[in-house]
Formats: sequence, structure tokens, C-alpha cells
Amino acid sequence: MILNKKIFFVGFLFLVACASVHQNQESAECNMRLGLAYLTQGEIEHAYRKLQLAVTQAPSDPESLSAMAYYYEYLGENEKARRWYRRAISQAPGGKTYNNYAVFLCKQKEYQHAMRAFDEAFKDPNYLTYKTYRNAGLCAYSFHDLATAQPLLQKALKYYPNDEEIRKLLF
Repeated sequence: MILNKKIFFVGFLFLVACASVHQNQESAECNMRLGLAYLTQGEIEHAYRKLQLAVTQAPSDPESLSAMAYYYEYLGENEKARRWYRRAISQAPGGKTYNNYAVFLCKQKEYQHAMRAFDEAFKDPNYLTYKTYRNAGLCAYSFHDLATAQPLLQKALKYYPNDEEIRKLLF
């Protein structure tokens, strides 16, 4: 009950912020965040409307496109999700977009494609983060490729040494 109130409050704050914003990019970001918040609450129809509005407001924004991909992934409509992820990559082939797509591919049990997408994410010097190394390492580990997983997970630990899940896998 308390969690629902907190999420409602966060959604309310985003709504207030969206009401005062006039630029399409900023409005799109607000609507994207609202859509994702609705999605976490299971409010599928509200989520779709907000995410669709975000894409309409900023049709080339990779964040909004990736959020729409995640929406379809959440619903289990994986081919639609794949198309939206690819669309996001076509608009901004950066590390974050490739990382999101790689995680999706790993969940689809497309290991080789996932690892190629992670490789593209690693090429972006502005997005080499703990999450990328962690996600790539966990993906490799899930496919029993320990030779690939171990160095990736060790790099992730350098960024965030308190990750208990990774520590359990490595030690």
C-alpha cells in the first residue's frame, strides 16, 4: 500500500512537471517516464498512451523508442519489441541503446547477437558503465560462457565492488 502511494506520488510529480513543459523533447521525456511508471504499476493502457505520445512528440529520441520497445517486451510481443529496439538504434547507435537491445537479445536466448550488441555498446566511450559490463557478463554466464563472463564481471566489480550477485558468481 505504501509503495502504491509512493509510485502515485512520483507519477503525480511527473504529471505536474509535464504540464509546465512546452518543448517537445522535454515533454516526450516526461511522457516516457510516466509511461514507464504506469507500466510498473500494471496500468498497460495508460502506459501505452503516454509512451505513444512520447514517440509522437520526439520520433527520433532513442530513449522514447527504447521505452516503447520495453513496453512490447513487457507484454511478450517480442517481434514488436525487436522492431522498436532496432528503430532506436537506427536513430542513435550509442552505448545505452545497444546495451538495452543486447539485454533483450539475451533474454530471447540469442547469445551471439546479444554479445555483438554488447560489443557495440563497449565502443561508446561515453557509455562504458558498470551496467554494460554487468549485463554482458551475466548474459555470458547464463549461457555458460565462463571464459567471457569472468573478465566482464570483474570489470563490473571495479565500478561497483558491492554487487553481491556478481561477487557470489566470481568467488
